[in-house]
Amino acid sequence: MRISNPLKVNNQFLDQEKFLRQRAQENMQKGKILAAFMIAFDFVLALFDIIFWLANINVSFHFAYYLTMYLLMISLNALFLFFIRKNNIQEASVAQLHKFEIYFTVYVTLVMIWGSVVSIMDQILYGQLLVFMINMIAGSVIFLLPSRKMLYPFLCSSLVLFIGLPLAQRSGNILIGHYINLSIFIVTSWLASRLIYISSCNNMVSKELLKQSNLLLQNKIEENYLIHEQLLQANQQLKVLSSIDELTGIPNRRSFNNYVHTTLSMQKGIRRLASILMIDIDLFKEYNDSYGHISGDKVLITIADIINNIAKQHHHFAARFGGEEFIYIAFDADKEAAVSIATAIKNATLQQKIPHTRSKDASLSVSVGIYTTCIAGENEIENAVILADKALYQAKACGRNRVCTYEQIDSEQE
Repeated sequence: MRISNPLKVNNQFLDQEKFLRQRAQENMQKGKILAAFMIAFDFVLALFDIIFWLANINVSFHFAYYLTMYLLMISLNALFLFFIRKNNIQEASVAQLHKFEIYFTVYVTLVMIWGSVVSIMDQILYGQLLVFMINMIAGSVIFLLPSRKMLYPFLCSSLVLFIGLPLAQRSGNILIGHYINLSIFIVTSWLASRLIYISSCNNMVSKELLKQSNLLLQNKIEENYLIHEQLLQANQQLKVLSSIDELTGIPNRRSFNNYVHTTLSMQKGIRRLASILMIDIDLFKEYNDSYGHISGDKVLITIADIINNIAKQHHHFAARFGGEEFIYIAFDADKEAAVSIATAIKNATLQQKIPHTRSKDASLSVSVGIYTTCIAGENEIENAVILADKALYQAKACGRNRVCTYEQIDSEQE
């Protein structure tokens, strides 16, 4: 009976060393149980044999022969248990694993031959084949050996029994019945052992494939999780980048709109005092023409830092509105507080003492326009920005480097 199926699966999907190791591990585990049972069972039989021998119960029974056989089986199984304890399957090489299979084959062969010899001895008094059958079933079913190796114990034990039966069994009728029954039993045992072997091998392969599939699935899940985390981080970075001005590093106009939207959404229509500051660098185009765009970028960064630091100190919000213009919003800040903040920004700029030959003060300055009102919606913010921007133009019209509120426009017009 060919067993190409498990071996084919093994060669294609399962590592040969791992397959041999698993098979050897299972043979050792099952063989350990079988050997321990045989030692205990034969020890009991040997004990009864000695008792009956000493009691002289049956003078025709060969007590010494049976005792010898029991002691041989006990010794054989003791050696097998010693072999199992001495060797570590997990540390064995491929060559050692192949040797282990040879040792298993020898052990099974000796166990089956022992059964054949005892069955021949039983012919004198009982005419039974039970010991041979039990040993053959135990060896062929418990141990997982390829067909070529399992042939040795089957052939050797069968030949011993077939040759030895006529020497012990004098009845021709019984002998013919034994041969017929043995032939059927041996073929059936062989088929059973091969079916169990195929099933066990396929089960090993299936477990390994399932383990590999679970491992691949776990790795895939972890990989997808990492990709998901990377995407979240990338989206977060994109979100941050989309809300930060690339040059100055402070919030941009989009970020300002999001801040206003979030803040007003939390108010739920309740009107809230707010001051809008529009800040513009005076004569910035002329500064770029005189000192170059690289110096102009440095100025933008410096002014942005000044405005942003003051906003953080007061828990307000500032952003680059566009070009050289910045916007500053201060919730819960009245006109006087807004003027104080604007003045601080203007003075901090002057303290930088950035040269500007086109400026009347020969130093870079800023102008600030302010509008203070109570607002409840984003449309009111837009209107407040427009009015603060008008105040900024008024500050520039009045000579630059100054702070102007929207109310001052009305008073000057009057």
